[in-house]
Amino acid sequence: MSENAHHALARIEPIFVGTDGLTRRERQVERLLLTPREAAAALGICERTLYTLTKRGEIPVVRAGRLVRYSVEDLKTWIKKSSECA
Repeated sequence: MSENAHHALARIEPIFVGTDGLTRRERQVERLLLTPREAAAALGICERTLYTLTKRGEIPVVRAGRLVRYSVEDLKTWIKKSSECA
């Protein structure tokens, strides 16, 4: 096998198809809402700080019954607004 052919094969990623007929990539869906733990980790703050910011109304929250979730877009908007004030 030539060196070029070897490098070309090394770049090919295997495709795994599950029993449902979908590939891993097709099964991955971009999440629009994060749990408080995920949102705090994404922002690099502790959950208590996140809850404080939420209670003050600085970061919007999505409530579905007892579930509390944070919109990825709302978090990005908060980051932009916070960095403009600094």
